[in-house]
Amino acid sequence: MNLAIFDIDGTLTNTNHIDAQCYVRAVHAEFQVDVTGLNWADYTFVTDIGITSQMFQGRFGRDPSDEEIARLQRRLVAFLEEAFAATPDAFAEIAGATAALAWLRQHPDWTIAIATGCWRASAQMKLRSAGIATTDIPAAFCEDGHSREEVVQTAHSRALTQTRLEAFDRVVSIGDGIWDITTAKRLALPFVGIGADDGSALQRRGATHVIRDLSDLSLLLRCLEEAGIPGP
Repeated sequence: MNLAIFDIDGTLTNTNHIDAQCYVRAVHAEFQVDVTGLNWADYTFVTDIGITSQMFQGRFGRDPSDEEIARLQRRLVAFLEEAFAATPDAFAEIAGATAALAWLRQHPDWTIAIATGCWRASAQMKLRSAGIATTDIPAAFCEDGHSREEVVQTAHSRALTQTRLEAFDRVVSIGDGIWDITTAKRLALPFVGIGADDGSALQRRGATHVIRDLSDLSLLLRCLEEAGIPGP
């Protein structure tokens, strides 16, 4: 049995822009900190909790409290819900996402998991808004670790628990961000890139296989079977 681990933003849902926009608004609303122009790649840990902790250290010289994190989560979800009510198209699925997940779950040789740097509440809200059902899919969120590596490893572990296997024959990471391919390199995982453009940014960083979306199931399966660990 093989495992495909999917990111969410930019991989299953077309929500990279709206998620970043709402996060910037939430940080300003709760803490009066302006992070306009936020570049996720500038942060050590590209997860909601990792970015928030580094931002707090830089601005306030300390980590955020549990209460401050909870406030930020609630504000972020509120802004996402407000954005969905105004512009539901901003929460569309990546073409073919729902069908691809359902197909892989029924495939005799593959199963799936989800690993995202988002908080659980905001991640689930975006998936619901995109119409993607994830009931019973093993998943990990930034509550499971500051680093992407910890999140992916937790998703892997939960998939093993669900399938009652000791190990998978092959584990492939699927993502769209530079941080996704970096995580795959660090964990020595084969990687399939999702590139809404021509995918050149991921290819320059060593991705062996990049596809535009998830609409071509035969192409997706071929990439999952052939993809290698990202090169230099």
